[in-house]
Amino acid sequence: MLFLQTGVVLEEQTLFLSPGRPQDWMIQAASVSFDLDQAQKQGRVKMVWIPASAPGPNMSDATASRAIEELVQLIMAERPQRVLINDFVPFLQFRSFDRFRQVFGWMMGQLATVQTTVLLMMPDIINAQSQHIMEFMRNQMSGSMHVSMPEDAKGAGPTGSRRLVLWPGLGHVTHEVVDPWDIPMLSLADNPSGMAGSQLGSLGTPGHDVPVSPFEASSTTINPESLSLAGMPVPSVAVDSLRALENSHAAFFAKLKKSFKQRASKKYKPFLLVALRMEAEQSTPDGTIGLDMLLPAIEQIVVHPEDILVDMARGRIIAFLPNKKGDNVQEFFESIQDQLREKYPSVADQLPHVVSAVVVPNGEPFENPEDFLAYALEGN
Repeated sequence: MLFLQTGVVLEEQTLFLSPGRPQDWMIQAASVSFDLDQAQKQGRVKMVWIPASAPGPNMSDATASRAIEELVQLIMAERPQRVLINDFVPFLQFRSFDRFRQVFGWMMGQLATVQTTVLLMMPDIINAQSQHIMEFMRNQMSGSMHVSMPEDAKGAGPTGSRRLVLWPGLGHVTHEVVDPWDIPMLSLADNPSGMAGSQLGSLGTPGHDVPVSPFEASSTTINPESLSLAGMPVPSVAVDSLRALENSHAAFFAKLKKSFKQRASKKYKPFLLVALRMEAEQSTPDGTIGLDMLLPAIEQIVVHPEDILVDMARGRIIAFLPNKKGDNVQEFFESIQDQLREKYPSVADQLPHVVSAVVVPNGEPFENPEDFLAYALEGN
């Protein structure tokens, strides 16, 4: 929270990625006299939600690599002065340590081209494997720190005292520094609620609206000019294949083209494109999860039947959501789960683990429907 607060004081733009609830972070920020709610309303802090399961322990190295690749693309697109990822563990689900080293090294190389400070939060080391990972990451960073409770403060209740261990890294003299750290916490006696003033008093009210952008493995808006890890450009859809789809989904294509065309006009209306694909098949008591299970649920959500493009051969479903923005995508996924729970309860719970999505508000950054469809239908 103090890392975020310092960025606000310096009038820097900060990107905050976390699996936690925004309301919880705002309450925690208030404990160190930081108004996170105001900071995000002013545009100083952009909060991005990462599901705790993404990319997930059962995902392939290719999927884990793609999650980091899209994380980098998100940072490159936003170009903030500060990035806070709490925590980074969901991006460490590689089966091959060599593959992780390759991808993490690529990530650091890409971020070195952006004038940004990146803080990756991690839990304490619990075994030899996590020690191995942490030591490698530490050698790729300009510095590392370990924050803990002082021995004499453990079990003593809330306190503003911490033990700070600093490990200088790249470009610094390599010796360890240990210091006490006094955090400027609020007095609970002065403020029993633990909140900074009355501006956060509404956090306990159900339905408190906190704008948050969702982030799933394969869910961020992709910049087609960015190269993938393999250096491959965005693939193209064969003309004949695209023409066959256009003939079978004429109403969908017509609506898509009209929306792209109106983006620069006074008649502009927001729209959201969500391209779903299966990451892995998984059996549940309700059967094997497939796109055929999702389709009836999506059909109940969209406004018109022609707002869906289905390409089962490629394993893709694309939904066109008129008058929706990026902030509405979480509502869309929750609606799918609600529909599935009525017929396939166990499938609904597994949905985040087996389905990934490309979320494209207003078709950006794609210049035309063809470029978007090339990525959505053929891209990895």
